[in-house]
Amino acid sequence: MKLLFVFTGGTIGSVVSGDYISTDENIPYELIKTYKNRYGLEHSYDVIKPYTELSEQNTGETISKLIKSIYDAACGKDTYDGIIVTHGTDTLPYSAAALLGVDTIVDNCPGVKATYKKLKKKFK
Repeated sequence: MKLLFVFTGGTIGSVVSGDYISTDENIPYELIKTYKNRYGLEHSYDVIKPYTELSEQNTGETISKLIKSIYDAACGKDTYDGIIVTHGTDTLPYSAAALLGVDTIVDNCPGVKATYKKLKKKFK
């Protein structure tokens, strides 16, 4: 199994420093490390970071960048069995809605299309 992790910043990719919360480029890797230590991670994976910022700073431009980066990675030479997007809480519904509407990722990427069909059948 091969996974694609998409790190965008947000609360899950942040640290508290004094009275402020700010993004930290290394925190997402700590998530993978913690998961590996607790449960083991026998899968291979790739990581992309289209942007790193708190989600309240997201705009239509950042959501477009997220969609394009996932499309580029998922339609590249590698085939992924799953895509995990880490995201902040403030704009998660907007990004999720935008990603749900991107049929071009499913229709134009054979590996993603096969996985999508399996999931759709499983949860029907």
